[in-house]
Amino acid sequence: MNSRIKHDLHALLDAERKALISADFDALAGLEDQLLRLDALIKGGQIDASVLQSVVSKARANNRLLQAAMKGIQSAQKRLKDMSDVRDGLSLYTQKGERLHVKANAKTLEKKA
Repeated sequence: MNSRIKHDLHALLDAERKALISADFDALAGLEDQLLRLDALIKGGQIDASVLQSVVSKARANNRLLQAAMKGIQSAQKRLKDMSDVRDGLSLYTQKGERLHVKANAKTLEKKA
């Protein structure tokens, strides 16, 4: 049984890595059931430590990829929010340090590519 679980763990981590590298978030979502099933086996103590040790480096590498993907998504969200905020107007600070919001007027804004 352990050799089958070891194979399943490696295959799952390889599929997860492939999905993370290609930004295939639908594929990642499709792996959720398998991850939960294997997580239950691990937490239930049904997998030998030697099997777990064999996949630790892959799991850590995938975790780094996942963290990087999340950071990229957060950066993109922030950039989109910033662009949306600029469309609504511009925030400036007065000489007294008070924040001042200047509303955007489509007629007065010059758009450049």
